[in-house]
Amino acid sequence: MLETIARERVFASVTRHQELVELYVKSEQLIGAIGDDRPEARMMSALANQPPPRFLQVIGPAGAGKTSMILRVLADLARRETSNVGRPHEILLVNVGDDPSRLTSAAAFMHTMVQLVARQGHRFSSVDPEVLLAAAADERTQTGPQVSHRATIDAKVFSYSAELKEAYATAKFGEDPTRARQDFEDVLRLVSEEHRPVVVIDDTEHFVHRGVDGGVDVESVSNLFHHGIRALAELQGIDIVVAIHPKYQNVPAVQEVGDRFGFLAIDVPALRADSDKPGLVEILAKRLTRHGIETAIDDVVSAEIISQLEAHYFAHEHDLRAVLDLAAGAATRANDDGAQRIEPRHLQPLLDVLQ
Repeated sequence: MLETIARERVFASVTRHQELVELYVKSEQLIGAIGDDRPEARMMSALANQPPPRFLQVIGPAGAGKTSMILRVLADLARRETSNVGRPHEILLVNVGDDPSRLTSAAAFMHTMVQLVARQGHRFSSVDPEVLLAAAADERTQTGPQVSHRATIDAKVFSYSAELKEAYATAKFGEDPTRARQDFEDVLRLVSEEHRPVVVIDDTEHFVHRGVDGGVDVESVSNLFHHGIRALAELQGIDIVVAIHPKYQNVPAVQEVGDRFGFLAIDVPALRADSDKPGLVEILAKRLTRHGIETAIDDVVSAEIISQLEAHYFAHEHDLRAVLDLAAGAATRANDDGAQRIEPRHLQPLLDVLQ
C-alpha cells in the first residue's frame, strides 16, 4: 500500500486543472462550513445568480488553494442544468505573475488580453470546460434552493470564434497596442452575444517575496490593480475574479480599486486548529480515494505525522502545497525504510532541512 502511495506520489501537490478539481475538498468537509456562508457558495451565487458584472477577490496565502477553489466553482458553473442557464459562461484565465512588464500600462495589459484570445484559437476561454466537467462528474453541489448543479456534458458551438478569427485577420485585432482597449471591447461584444465572459486573474502570488521578510512587490501589485484590474472593471461588461495574497490588502491600489468597484472579498477556507478531526485527514483521504487506494489514513499515516504536518501548516502561513509535498516526501522515505506506515522518523529529517 505504502509502495503505491510513494511511487505514484499520491500525497504530492498538483498543478493541472483537472487534478486541482478532482482533489479539491469542499469547505463543508474541511472546516464544517454550511449553507450560503460557504466560500464556494458565495462565489457561485455571485457568478450564477446575480447579473453581471460581478467583481470578486479570492484571498489566501501562497499554496493555500486559491486556484483549486476557483476551478472547483468554475466546474460547478460548467455543469449547471440547462434550464437554469441564461448565457453560459466563458472563462479566460490569465496568469500574470511570470511577466510584470505586461502590467506597466493599461494599453500593455489590454494588448496582452487581445493576444491571449488569439492564442486560444480565437476563443474567449483558456479553461477547458469538458476537463472540469469530467473531474467533477461524481459530485453534485447545491448553492441554495434557487440553483441546482448537475453534471451535464453538452457539445457547445462557439459561433463567435469564426467571427473573431475574421476580425483578427481583417480588422487586425491586436496588431496596434494603442487600439488594444477598443479591440478587446470588440472581442467582448462578439463573445457576449451568446455567452457571459469571465476573466480570472491568477498566479499573482509571484509578487510576494519568499524569504524571511515575506515582503510584497508593491510596484507590480499596484500596476496589476491600476492598469489591469481597473481597465477590465471599467468596461462594465465582464465578470472579474482575481486571486490575491492577504498582504495585498495593505497596498493602496488594491484598496482603492476594490472600494471603487465594490469587489466582494472571499477567503479561501483554511484548516482549523480547534477541530477534533484534523482537516488534513480529509485532504489526504481524498487523494487515496482518487487513486483507488481503499484504506484508512491512519493505516498508512500515523497520528503524530498529521499533527506535525498541521503544525507546519499553521507556522508557515497556511501553505498547504508545501505540507502536501512534505507528506509525499515522507511517504517516499517510509517506503525506502520498508515501513508499513509513515512515522515521525520519516518526516523529521525533511522538517530539519527547512529549519
